[in-house]
Amino acid sequence: MCEIMKAKTPFLREATGLVREVKAVDAWIFGVMSISLGTGIAFTYTLGPALFPGGSITLAIAIFSVILVFKDLLYSQLGTAMPRSGGEYVFQARILDFMAPWAVGNQISYNVIWQGCIYQALNGVMIATIGLAPLVLFMGYSTSNQGLLNFAAWSNTPIGLFIIILASSALSIGIVAIGIKFYMEKFQRVLFVIGMAEAFAVMYLFGTNDRASFISKFNSFAAPYYPNNPDAYHYIIQTAQSYGINTQFSWISTLGLMAFVSFALIWSHGIVHNFGETKKANDLKLYSWVFIAGTLFPAFFMLVIGWQIVNLAGLDFLTSIGYLAFIQPSTYTIPIPPFHTLIASVLTNNIWMLILVNGGLLAWALQWSTNNSLGYSRLVLALSFDRILPAKLGDVNERLHSPVNALLMFFVVGAVGFGALVAFLGLSAAFSAAVLAQIFNFLTSGLAGMLFPYRKKEIFQASPASRWKIGKLPFVVICGLITFVSQLVLLYTFVAIPGVGVSDPRALGVVFGVIAFGIIYYYAMKYYRKGQGIDFHDLFGSLPPE
Repeated sequence: MCEIMKAKTPFLREATGLVREVKAVDAWIFGVMSISLGTGIAFTYTLGPALFPGGSITLAIAIFSVILVFKDLLYSQLGTAMPRSGGEYVFQARILDFMAPWAVGNQISYNVIWQGCIYQALNGVMIATIGLAPLVLFMGYSTSNQGLLNFAAWSNTPIGLFIIILASSALSIGIVAIGIKFYMEKFQRVLFVIGMAEAFAVMYLFGTNDRASFISKFNSFAAPYYPNNPDAYHYIIQTAQSYGINTQFSWISTLGLMAFVSFALIWSHGIVHNFGETKKANDLKLYSWVFIAGTLFPAFFMLVIGWQIVNLAGLDFLTSIGYLAFIQPSTYTIPIPPFHTLIASVLTNNIWMLILVNGGLLAWALQWSTNNSLGYSRLVLALSFDRILPAKLGDVNERLHSPVNALLMFFVVGAVGFGALVAFLGLSAAFSAAVLAQIFNFLTSGLAGMLFPYRKKEIFQASPASRWKIGKLPFVVICGLITFVSQLVLLYTFVAIPGVGVSDPRALGVVFGVIAFGIIYYYAMKYYRKGQGIDFHDLFGSLPPE
């Protein structure tokens, strides 16, 4: 039976074993949660100004959101033309088959190693530092419970961090393994409601306090951490200014913020990796709106909450506390990062409001981890179907309809392996250039969009995207060009503007080392499969089975 199947198809088998169960509304929620409104606000309004003082966050979000609409339309056209599991890999490898070593090697590098494995560790760090530790700390602070305060401190120790990485990865992978229907319609919807409740709670607290009230309450909260400075609010600003921080408006800093914002807002198309399990996945109009709404919905809340937090705390303070916490950490003595939830939490002593604000951010962070496991496990499945990754990674559990082996690989390599490096050797900074790897990936997708009508004419003519034209020019080419050029600008910003790029040379080494591994692995498998009578060039000439 196995030999007959091999004779019929060069692919791993004739069907994936996955089932189309995902509704459009859940695909939209998946995109919003992939962006993660809570964590997006957390980093954008503290780390963002710290890295790019003087930049306008409002302008950066507004301008880049418009650019991202073209990225959304690019992914909707490419995804609905080739609605398969591992969507991004499938359309990059097929359209760019003439540069397959890069197209495939980049996918192995960025989406399997970075997103699938390394982020098992980094997402665990994020869950510990921006979700769990603040939640427990404020509960302990509010109830004077020393045990909770001790747990918050323990979560930042190497063993505590490693255990949280393992636990968060095991939870996310376990939930995903149960099946996509349960994940989408039960787990994800619940976390979305909790996350949006956090957003509205933060908006309420910001809207019912003024700056004088915030300064007073922040100074009271910070007193144990700055015992010699009763006015910690102004002390933080003055300390940052002593390092030369200047918040005067700068277009260069605003451009840098766009590169930063891109890391938060670019993920609304996340469901494209699961297009082999999505209903009506060839409906271009439907998924164009799903992806665009997935970008604009969180962008709107980021702008509103951002306007509130700047009016409440002041841009000078947000820039200063972010700079001290992330750039000059020896001067920052508060035990949790200065995210928007800290700003909100000092405004209330209500234990339920504190749980909602900090527990809600934990929900956003946890969803980010599970979304990675769900999407990129399907990309591993697609690579296995194309005979690039081992066959075992393409196995799908018949009862759960999940690629369990791919998920187990993420846990072992990502949570256990990379988690140990991050927790015990403190190598988080070595993985800090993820945005550079991200830029390379979207450059590749932009190029694929520009070449799609010309490289894969039959697939293009059969796709709904063929009907979208401006004059005689296919619209997908325009969307690909805008995406490609915008990513080139971000790449230039990243490598040419001081303070925007990576300060740790290990991080660049990791990025290019992982890319080199992906390309070398592709060549090795190409020659290995050729010896088995499988030619990747012929294989990339057709779409994989559904």
